[in-house]
Amino acid sequence: MRLPIISRASWSRRTRFVLVIAVSVGALLGGTLAAVAATGRPAAPGGLASPASARANARAAQGPVPYIFVHDPTMAREGGTYYLFSTGDPAGAIGNGNIQIRTSADLRTWTYAGTVFADKPAWITSALGSIPNLWAPDISYFGGLWHLYYAGSSFGSNNSVIGLATTPTLDPRSPKYHWTDDGLVFRTTSSDSFNAIDPSLVTAADGGRWLALGSFFSGIKLIKLDAATGKPAASPTVYSIAAKPFPDPEEGAGITYHDGYY
Repeated sequence: MRLPIISRASWSRRTRFVLVIAVSVGALLGGTLAAVAATGRPAAPGGLASPASARANARAAQGPVPYIFVHDPTMAREGGTYYLFSTGDPAGAIGNGNIQIRTSADLRTWTYAGTVFADKPAWITSALGSIPNLWAPDISYFGGLWHLYYAGSSFGSNNSVIGLATTPTLDPRSPKYHWTDDGLVFRTTSSDSFNAIDPSLVTAADGGRWLALGSFFSGIKLIKLDAATGKPAASPTVYSIAAKPFPDPEEGAGITYHDGYY
């Protein structure tokens, strides 16, 4: 089906991996992919994850059994390094369940490099209570900053949030490296028919920004963002673009534009 043009994706600095594994127990944790990760010493982090906490995270990840949980990955390249971001530890132990970072120079050997946050932002726990991990990051570069969208929720709940963190660079060796917690982007509650999970940025042909999201309950949604802030209006229009009848959820969408088509 040909869709009306609402965006042109600018992917020169952004690459996304989509990895799908069908396993019988996948629904319990939203699916688990243990792959493409070799733990190692972390690059010195900055911003909200302190060097001490990152070293502790890395030591925990270097236990007798290497920690190789990589789920919902998104990847970007800056300089000669690839940066892979993924869902936090579902047990909440490694990195306090925060969004994980791994680095590679060759896309084959990966080093665990800690987490974006040392602790979950307080506004998330205030909204959702104690949850073990943060989910499904999405990395993009625009407006002079790297934008990392991610979700907070718990399995089977539509009380969910999408948050945003930004940094001028992904290189932890740079003095400019610092993750800023930009707070809430979008929220759903138990009264909604969908949940705010699995964010994915779309860049419009006219320079506008859109966010595809959700949704375990009623399919994929789309909201418009302010191109300057990366956030929506206070009460954005929510467009429903794909759905299946229960119990066949649709989630984890990504939209890209090429030659007049999405």
